[in-house]
Amino acid sequence: MNRIVRYFEFGESGERTGRQLIIKDHTPKPPPADGAQWRLDPDFNAGDVLLESSRFREVLASALKNGHQIVS
Repeated sequence: MNRIVRYFEFGESGERTGRQLIIKDHTPKPPPADGAQWRLDPDFNAGDVLLESSRFREVLASALKNGHQIVS
């Protein structure tokens, strides 16, 4: 069973770019923006976010269907 994980995108200077990657845990990650890198959010719980945000339902559905979803 695939679980959903979240990565934050960090720029070259260590600052967050504002983008997040919601992805199935065994799916290859798409490339980050030039000079940036993805860092795993170890505290992410898709169920908790789903209960807190009605907009997350669409993001989650896209990630499940397509393997990942990048949100700004």
